[in-house]
Amino acid sequence: MKNFASSIFGFIHEQSLLTVKSRVLVACSGGVDSVALLHFLAVNRKRLGIEVAAVHVDHMLRGRESAAGAGERVRRAGT
Repeated sequence: MKNFASSIFGFIHEQSLLTVKSRVLVACSGGVDSVALLHFLAVNRKRLGIEVAAVHVDHMLRGRESAAGAGERVRRAGT
């Protein structure tokens, strides 16, 4: 996992994606990819010097249970 995180930090730095004091809003559908992104940014927000928040985006593709579970997954991701 350490190499994965190092790769992400390196990519963020090389591409100048974030600066200290950036505010990052993650559009989170509740799916694995958006929750993983939210979790990574939330866990590393102090190291990156950023603020992280999430907004739930319901694509209406997975039914009502998806929307119901998305909020809980966002809360567990640390925002």
